[in-house]
Amino acid sequence: MQRKLIVLRHWLGLSVEETARELGIATGTVKSHSSRGIEKLKATLASMDRVDPSWASENLPSQTARAPSEAPGPS
Repeated sequence: MQRKLIVLRHWLGLSVEETARELGIATGTVKSHSSRGIEKLKATLASMDRVDPSWASENLPSQTARAPSEAPGPS
């Protein structure tokens, strides 16, 4: 499920809510699986001989990154 979630959320740019609806899971589950999936992807890429270890950290979303639709609105 993490792979599909990462594709929907980060490759296709769906919001947390859209991803949750598409997969039939809670938004909190989307957030936790997304975080775990990104960390797993970073570790996998860092362990590959042909990939610069800093590439994953610089090019993959961080755990705290937000999609534009999730950014806080004006107060």
